[in-house]
Amino acid sequence: TGTAWFTDRLAGRCRIHSVLVRHRAPLVAQPGSGSGRLAQLRGMPRFGKSVLAQEFALRFASAFPGGVFWFDLHPAHDSPATTAMDIYAEQVAVVCHALDVDHARDTSLVRLLSRLAIRLGERGAPCLWVVDGLPDGLRDEELQLQRGPDLVACALLTTRSIRYGGFAETVEVAA
Repeated sequence: TGTAWFTDRLAGRCRIHSVLVRHRAPLVAQPGSGSGRLAQLRGMPRFGKSVLAQEFALRFASAFPGGVFWFDLHPAHDSPATTAMDIYAEQVAVVCHALDVDHARDTSLVRLLSRLAIRLGERGAPCLWVVDGLPDGLRDEELQLQRGPDLVACALLTTRSIRYGGFAETVEVAA
């Protein structure tokens, strides 16, 4: 239903949409801009990155008929014993189970994403892959796994880290 206190930020939601779906209309892409499908919301703590991502997912869900998949990596910030990648793998396994993707034999994140890519590809409808609370310090190969499992997926990441600037087109979130 959204957040009652969330107001405005229409420009931010439209900017996210433009970044994510640029590949569908390449003639309107601006020179020097990314190719689409991958955006990151970046800003300081408590600036509303997660809420903006939620509102975007709610308001623009019709652009992603394949579904919206939400992954919350914030618990990794509180528990050093559990890594963000462990949490992500658990949540991807839940999505696999929900979509009836065989995941019992192997819990390798790469294999889970591969099987999920097949299922989403069969469905053939664009989906939104939201990774909320991407922590600083992920290795490049771990970062690549955050993109979503298929070419029909657009990925929206939220992070405080400035290290991922070259990974995805950035939408700055200010107070």
